[in-house]
Amino acid sequence: MKSKWSLRGQNRGASLIAVVIAMIFVTIIGAIILGITTTNIQMRAAEISSKKNFYSAEELMNELAAGLNNSASVAMQQAYVDVLVDYRDIVMTGDSMQKAFQQRYMEELEKVFWDGTSPRSKSTDPLDASKTLFVLGNYQKSVVYDGWWKACAHSTYSVVGDFIASDEGQCLLTTDDEATYTLDYVEGVLTLQNVKLRYIDSQGYETLITTDIAFHTPELNPDNGQIKSFMNYALIADEQIQMIMSSTINVRGSAYAGHDGILIGNVNANIVGDNIVTRGDIQIENGANATFGDASSRVWAENIETVGDAASQLQLNGNCYVADDLSLSGKGSRVTLTGNYYGYNFREDYDAHGASNDKSEFSSAIVLNGANSRLDMSGLSYLYLAGRTYISRGGAGTTNADIPMGESLAVRTNQLAYNVPIEYLVFDDPAAPNVPTDFLAAAYASSVGLTETQVTSRLDTTDPVVRYRYVDSGAENFRYYLNFSSEQAANDFFYDYWTANSARLSAYGSNYADAILLGGDLLYSMNGDLMSRNTGGAFSETRVTIEPTDWNPSGIYYVFSDKLAVNYMALQMYLEDFHAGIDSSNVRFYNGTHEIDKTVDPLVRNLIDMDLIEAPGFTDVNTVTADGELIVVKNGDYSYISSAAGANKGIIIASGDVTVVGNFTGTIIAGGTIDFTGNSTVTADPIMLNQMFREDAALEGSSIFAKFFKSDDSSDDNELGSVQLGDYLSYENWTRTEN
Repeated sequence: MKSKWSLRGQNRGASLIAVVIAMIFVTIIGAIILGITTTNIQMRAAEISSKKNFYSAEELMNELAAGLNNSASVAMQQAYVDVLVDYRDIVMTGDSMQKAFQQRYMEELEKVFWDGTSPRSKSTDPLDASKTLFVLGNYQKSVVYDGWWKACAHSTYSVVGDFIASDEGQCLLTTDDEATYTLDYVEGVLTLQNVKLRYIDSQGYETLITTDIAFHTPELNPDNGQIKSFMNYALIADEQIQMIMSSTINVRGSAYAGHDGILIGNVNANIVGDNIVTRGDIQIENGANATFGDASSRVWAENIETVGDAASQLQLNGNCYVADDLSLSGKGSRVTLTGNYYGYNFREDYDAHGASNDKSEFSSAIVLNGANSRLDMSGLSYLYLAGRTYISRGGAGTTNADIPMGESLAVRTNQLAYNVPIEYLVFDDPAAPNVPTDFLAAAYASSVGLTETQVTSRLDTTDPVVRYRYVDSGAENFRYYLNFSSEQAANDFFYDYWTANSARLSAYGSNYADAILLGGDLLYSMNGDLMSRNTGGAFSETRVTIEPTDWNPSGIYYVFSDKLAVNYMALQMYLEDFHAGIDSSNVRFYNGTHEIDKTVDPLVRNLIDMDLIEAPGFTDVNTVTADGELIVVKNGDYSYISSAAGANKGIIIASGDVTVVGNFTGTIIAGGTIDFTGNSTVTADPIMLNQMFREDAALEGSSIFAKFFKSDDSSDDNELGSVQLGDYLSYENWTRTEN
């Protein structure tokens, strides 16, 4: 009988095969996870770099527009002089001054771009759709804008000078056969077509912007004199604009409030104008429903805040510029943002010797402090937050230092991530019993789900924990918070903390933030992280911070914030976007002891000669012109009450407060507060006010009110009368391509 071997019941070696198969499977899964993680990191890095590249390209396009505005300014000034010289002839022939100005402006503007070969357009010609442009070369070689840009190496026109030395990635790409312009004398529009700009950064990211740039002729009434910037304002108050004693208030025109800001409580308020400016805060309280601006408005404020137990609603439209914070501190607040929001500060000053930021008041952020608040940003196109949230020092007289957090937009309860319970601190100094002498970092890290290195590597080695003093029911108490070595370290810590504790922070945050709504197309530029949530969903933490170098003095965001700070200061002092003497070194109001003091150098006293009004023996002015315009110049307080038979238009100037009841057309100027005690509508009328000034000046030495205004001889190269040239240059057919 032959022997037979049987493996039945023999499993020796099977376990080894199973282990090998399992190891291969785990290795494959690990490789897939590693690949996905690496790809995600790479995609995030690419997204951030792509956004940075786009912002840089857009900034260069803005520089080009600035140069075009300079050329337009020269052309406009020449056209303006021409119509003034020929004023009598134009009027005698019955022609329109606007038509004459439009024709000459178009003629002068075409000289800038005309190639010198083909016949130039005439005012009688139809719309010219085929005129050849000299590839901006003729323009670039002009005296006005020489040496800013250089051509790409492969383009067909000559190099005209370096924009940035040794950087081939920034150039105009328009070629001879593409560059055309159209000139329409009927509409008063000259359009540069197919203007292309390419920007390639050191990492190889490329943005190509293609656009048409159109110059529109401004509306001009040279026979009516010059409309000053303040004539566009319905309300100008050196202390405060207050709306709390009526039910409905409408302001149609620009508005300015001084150091005490704009206060709106329990009313329906609608303020729509080109500029809504305050040195202080915009505060919405006690069930108010307020709307600021439209799509073209600019809103400037130190802080914007909702307060109180009754739910308030606030809508901010257009471009909103906030030097410090947007805070939803009122219960049930509803805040809606549309357009663009710029929280632009992250330093005290922006000149070479300015102090860096170490206080929350110089750091722009958004924080939800009130229970059941809702912030709707789905209508925003761009969100810029140059600062970060802080655990603030508290009231005046405290010795606390502001404690920085890692987020630019956060919910109040996020500060729990930075709190250190006393069981992780050692106190053994009898002379300072409330000052910790040691931090049990390992035990603390374990309690929050982190490693000791994840905590200690981000902290200041000398003072890893700082003390925060507060008073509760008359008793002194202390809390303790982590003290970070840098802003980036705070960001990195919060990211790790959130990863380990997101469920807990979300649960706490839901008591304060009913929703934070974001639009899918929203662009961010932020210094810290973002805590966001959609309605009914969980909170999420998003890393959208920009490279730290971009916030250095040579970085694009440092320069941008600097420009906005200068702009805000000029508006606060002169109601102008730029003014001689306002620069990076003086964007704050300091008193004699170098403390921030918004009462210093009040705007109304820069505008009005209050010494004349407050002089002994001054006689108040209260008169009505033949055209039915009210003129009031009052030393002290004044109450305006409209009536069906009265003069409800004109100008009111008071060294004190002005109380408004009813409707008024014109400008109200107060050295104190403007408040409303009844339903009212105040409407600016710059044309009427300008006419009143002209008629007042014609009184030959017996001026009624114009003599109280201080003259201002300052001028802007880009301003002609009340014309801001940037408002009359537009981009059309804008496209961008990213690679």
